[in-house]
Amino acid sequence: MSLPQAVAEALARADTSTLYLTAMEFTHFSFPGGVFRLVSFDENLSVDGDVYVGIGAESQAPVIGIEPDTALTISLDNTLPIYQHLLAFATLGIEPINVTVKPFVFNLETDTVVDITGAYAFQVKTIVPSEDRVVLSLGNKSPANIDYPSKLYSPDSHPALYR
Repeated sequence: MSLPQAVAEALARADTSTLYLTAMEFTHFSFPGGVFRLVSFDENLSVDGDVYVGIGAESQAPVIGIEPDTALTISLDNTLPIYQHLLAFATLGIEPINVTVKPFVFNLETDTVVDITGAYAFQVKTIVPSEDRVVLSLGNKSPANIDYPSKLYSPDSHPALYR
């Protein structure tokens, strides 16, 4: 059996009631309520107890060793102007936009989230808006940029560190 035949057979046997979707939670002090949530689906969904607004989205992970940029790229289609405005305004400040990306499995027949396969924390590196689309580049915060704690660590204050 050739590879195209094997792929066609595997797809024919796949469960058509299952979708693999992505929920994205954007947090920044300038957003109303501090947060807005989007999901890569054509309608709103409840994921992990929170309501996410359905939006066309696709993501592209970098290929290790091939691409010079290690950022995760997410394209948000048919983006409402309010989201474009919020994202653009938030990038003007010093405080970064934090994004939690949650890939999950969704069952169409029961309209339920079957499994959340993880939660990944990123920060927005760049935003490229257009008329009806926003392309975001997400990356991880560099440990070199984390403030060194001003707290004094001693055997008295943190005995678990000194065993």
